[in-house]
Amino acid sequence: MKFLPWIGAAAVLAAGVLTFAQAGSAAEAEDVPSSLVEDYSYPAGDAVEGIRLIKGDGNITLVECANGGSGLLRVRSYVRDDEFCFAFRGAQGYLALVLEDAYQLRDLDADHSVEAKVTDDGVTQTPVTVPEDRWAVFEPATLLELRSQA
Repeated sequence: MKFLPWIGAAAVLAAGVLTFAQAGSAAEAEDVPSSLVEDYSYPAGDAVEGIRLIKGDGNITLVECANGGSGLLRVRSYVRDDEFCFAFRGAQGYLALVLEDAYQLRDLDADHSVEAKVTDDGVTQTPVTVPEDRWAVFEPATLLELRSQA
C-alpha cells in the first residue's frame, strides 16, 4: 500500500510530460514554413487594364512604352489606343498572357527573335513570327503567349 501514492504521483507526472510534449510538437509544426515552389504566376497580373499576365519566367516583362518603344516588343490591340510594350532580359523568355483583339506586333530589340501564340474564337492559329523592326500583322485575335530567343 506504500506504493499507491507513488503510482498516483507517477501517473500525474507522466500525464504532464505527455501534455507538454504534445504542445511542443504542435508549436514546432506551426513554426515550420511552408515549402516555396515557384509556379511563375504573376502577382497582380490583371493590374493593367486590358491585359492579364498569367505566368512567365521573368525574362519578358510588361513595361511603359518610353521613347517610342525603342528596344522593346510593341503590341497593338483594339482594347486600348496605346500600345503595350514588353522588355526582354536573358537569353530566352516566356510569358503567358491574355490580350484580346491584338492585331500587330513589332520587335524593336535586335538581340531577340520573338514568336507569339494567338487564338481566334478558341482555335489556336499558326504561331506569329515577329520580324525585326517591322510589324507582324494578323487578324484580330487573343494573344496568349510570347517567347523570345537571343
